[in-house]
Amino acid sequence: MQLVIFRKTAENIADDYLKSRGVNLVSGQARSRRVHNMTAYRQGSQDSKKIDVRRRMIS
Repeated sequence: MQLVIFRKTAENIADDYLKSRGVNLVSGQARSRRVHNMTAYRQGSQDSKKIDVRRRMIS
């Protein structure tokens, strides 16, 4: 019960603070996953097949 009351008061305090500062919170827009250059994307996909990730590093 105390936790519920604490959360409500904390939320009210945060809302009052944001109102006093004049801050308006909005959710951001998600980035679109669009490929700008499809030929470069395919070339990168082809090149990545040649890479062996589990191979030991040359030092």
